[in-house]
Amino acid sequence: MNRVIEEAALSGYKIYKWCVFDVMEKCPEWRECGTCELWEDCQGKARHADGFYSIEDAISEKRKVSRDTWLSEMLCHKPSQEGLIYKEFDINVHVVSDPFEHEPEGAG
Repeated sequence: MNRVIEEAALSGYKIYKWCVFDVMEKCPEWRECGTCELWEDCQGKARHADGFYSIEDAISEKRKVSRDTWLSEMLCHKPSQEGLIYKEFDINVHVVSDPFEHEPEGAG
C-alpha cells in the first residue's frame, strides 16, 4: 500500500492524508497535557482542535492497539506490517522466476 501511495503521488494524483488529530474535538482546559495518554502524539494539538472525535474514544482506541497499529491507522504514518506472516517479503528479492512463464504451448 505504501508503494501504491508513493507511486500515485509521483504520478501527480492528489493524496489526502488525515490523522485522528484532524478530526478530534477540542481538549477541555481541565485536562492536563502532561498526564494525558495522548500527549506523546498530541503535543497540545487537541487544544486547538475543532472536530467531532472524542478524546475519550481516542484514548480508548490507543489502549486497545499496538503502537505500530496506532501510528498506522490513527496517525496516518506508513502502513503497518504487523500481523503479516512474511513481513520482509519483497517480490523483487524473493521471487526468482515464474515457473509458468516459459511453459510450452498446449501444456497445462
